[in-house]
Amino acid sequence: MRAKDRLDGTQPAVSRTGRPFDRQRYAYLSLCLAVLGRAGIQITLSELADSVAGDANRITGLGLDPDHGPDRRAFVDAVGWLEERGVLRLADGSSAAWASDPGAGEALYDVARDVVFALFRPTRVLQHVDSVSALLDRALSSSGNAERRQAAQAARRAVVESPVVYHADVEPAVANHLRGSALTADLARLTGLRVERRAEGVLLVDTAGFTAERFPGTGSVAQAAVLLAVRMADRVADPDGRRAKRLPPPGGHARQQALVSDIDAGLPAATPGTPRRRRSGRAVGRRRPG
Repeated sequence: MRAKDRLDGTQPAVSRTGRPFDRQRYAYLSLCLAVLGRAGIQITLSELADSVAGDANRITGLGLDPDHGPDRRAFVDAVGWLEERGVLRLADGSSAAWASDPGAGEALYDVARDVVFALFRPTRVLQHVDSVSALLDRALSSSGNAERRQAAQAARRAVVESPVVYHADVEPAVANHLRGSALTADLARLTGLRVERRAEGVLLVDTAGFTAERFPGTGSVAQAAVLLAVRMADRVADPDGRRAKRLPPPGGHARQQALVSDIDAGLPAATPGTPRRRRSGRAVGRRRPG
């Protein structure tokens, strides 16, 4: 099972209308997963809403009132995200009817518990998590062999999942494996594709047509991209005696740290005090110690 070892800020959760989730929707989504993790094989939408509301109303500045339009829409967006991934499967009724009028409509869902646990099964007790980075997959063993195996696995995974992997984007141990010959042999044997190395990193060339999107492809945008690539290659080759200016590769580690800081900013403070305000204007409360 694929375990997350890096944060990806380019793939936010979105509603069915394509709008990215805000903090309220992420909070409802997390509470829904917590409720479904201890639920049975079926649950009604109103039961799920009541259970999530019971948890949300104990969190200062969050809350959930199904009769309040913005709260209900945010909750329905979280439920819709779970439906699209097969966590909840409609067995009877209509979720749209409940969303229009919680007092008149109802929906019965089958709960796919295996999908629930595939989406979220933390390796640590949440009360002991002080940063989102603690939820990422990390080696429990401190032995040198285990660390090397994990670094090699992370290197292979990064090359398979990303078009280009920069050495600056990964940890030094992973970058060492990107530079080694074993990576090329492993990926050629496992995928049949070819690894190409550059000074900044490596890329996996799709010679078998695995990917849905092809480059250069067809259309004006693809052709413009080819012309730009040719112009860049000409500048690097320096046919006119001009020295091309080399830019440093993007700092992936710095981006990861910035993303961790942004997410951790939503954690409740360890001591009581005046609630902070989030961008939407709703207060973000601080959890009482103990």
